[in-house]
Amino acid sequence: MSKFHFVTLMQNLSSFTHFLKNSVDNLRSGISKNALMFTTEFLGHENQLSRGVELDETMINFIDVVAPSILQKTVYDKLFIAKEAKSSINNANKHCFYKEFLTILL
Repeated sequence: MSKFHFVTLMQNLSSFTHFLKNSVDNLRSGISKNALMFTTEFLGHENQLSRGVELDETMINFIDVVAPSILQKTVYDKLFIAKEAKSSINNANKHCFYKEFLTILL
């Protein structure tokens, strides 16, 4: 959905935010990895994340809720989850131009 229907996803992002956080924090590694793969793809959109001026509040809420969980998973004991979380953080550093994300990293 984030690849082909990005505008629709951004319009409904507030509905997915807490679900995504719960999925990233899930103890089942398959669910957690799928959520992290989604965040990697979602945060990898180069120009589209910086376009939506009216969606800034929704994106800031997404970052405030989901990014700490992603950052916590970068040091997870299962290597495939830590690798996917690091990939998501790297994509966010490259393409997500929000100061709130940098605040969470610091």
